[in-house]
Amino acid sequence: MGGDGRVHHGARRDRPVQFETEANRNIVAAVKTTAQRLGNRPATCRNYYVHPAVLDAYADGTLLPTMQHAAEHGNGTRGSLRPEELRVMAIIQKRQETAQNLDFLSGAA
Repeated sequence: MGGDGRVHHGARRDRPVQFETEANRNIVAAVKTTAQRLGNRPATCRNYYVHPAVLDAYADGTLLPTMQHAAEHGNGTRGSLRPEELRVMAIIQKRQETAQNLDFLSGAA
């Protein structure tokens, strides 16, 4: 567990309720702000513009480390994607790998 009370690597059940509540508040605020900037409702923004892997990574504390790792190590250039788009792709790929590993471990694969 980090010195700030967060547990990393997806161990949400070990997190203090206070952190989860704060994370949820931050997510709601970010989605509202983004929706306002895009001229949409928050539900529209969350459903169509924000990938669930980004919200999950923020909630479990892996968002910034994953983005940092992608920025430092890069994952090659992919067409005309900007660096921040490549970082988001790294988050989504990490989530997919985690889901596949969990499926394999549970026998669902």
